[in-house]
Formats: sequence, structure tokens, C-alpha cells
Amino acid sequence: MTLFWSDPGLSQAQEDIWWELAVKLINKVRRHPNELETTGKSAPWKLAITAALRQQTIARIRWMSERLQLGNLHEVNRKVNAWMRDPDPKLAKKVGLPQAPRLTPFLTASLIIPARAPVTVWI
Repeated sequence: MTLFWSDPGLSQAQEDIWWELAVKLINKVRRHPNELETTGKSAPWKLAITAALRQQTIARIRWMSERLQLGNLHEVNRKVNAWMRDPDPKLAKKVGLPQAPRLTPFLTASLIIPARAPVTVWI
């Protein structure tokens, strides 16, 4: 029995679909695929596109790193995760990433309870 992942034709078809989606995302941020070579590895728009691809596909990090000219695999993963924790709202909206609600700090002035004397409970 041969697993479908090992079929080179299917793998190439998947990569073609991923690339088509990547080009659509590149166009949404008003860039051109030729700019991938001339733009820095950590360009915010590249990280936004990579984050969107990660959420919308099963594209491999290695493939994204090579096709989007992002550099070292481990650095790509680290940079994209950091970008996803604190995304640029405008870029996130352009590439269709859901907006995470901004959380307020856990302890606010209204939650701080003043210290009281210990309470004794008699049973």
C-alpha cells in the first residue's frame, strides 16, 4: 500500500495550490512575487503571508521558507510565531487572519482586594 503523501505528482499539485494561494496573498498586501527576492527575510508582509498560509493550508515550513525567501527553517518558525502573537492589525486584515481580541492585564486596580484580618470559622 502506497501512502498518497509519497506520490510526487500529488506533492507537486499541492505545492502548486499553495503557491497560487501565496500569490493571491502577496497581491492582497499589494506586493509582487518578484519582490520576494529583493525584500528582507523578516519583512512584516512576508511574515503575515506565512502566518496566513500556516492557518489556511498544511504547507510545510521548509516549502514556505524556500518559496517566500524567508531564510533558516528554525528562524522562520520563531519569527512567524512571534508575529502571530503580536500581529500588525492592518496586515492581518489584508491576508484574512482572524483578529484576536486584545486582553487587558489580569490584575487591574478593581481586582486588587485589600488585605483583611484572618477569619476564624467555628464548626
